Amino acid sequence: MERIAKNIPMAISVPCFDFRTDKYQKEKKTVIIAPIVIREIKADTLQISWACSRGPYCVDKECRYSDVVKTDNED
Repeated sequence: MERIAKNIPMAISVPCFDFRTDKYQKEKKTVIIAPIVIREIKADTLQISWACSRGPYCVDKECRYSDVVKTDNED
């Protein structure tokens, strides 16, 4: 049987210097960035969606991983 080795994305632990519990104060936190969806969209092409372990709790508007719902009238 032939086996094909593929590089599988792994979760990583990294410092986040922009974690926010409110819109004013930044904190340094350790976060885990992990793949949550790995989809083969065509042969040899993967689509990977990533998430942050602290995404549901962070209100940093600039962070792509922040899951907190934001309204347009927040400043």
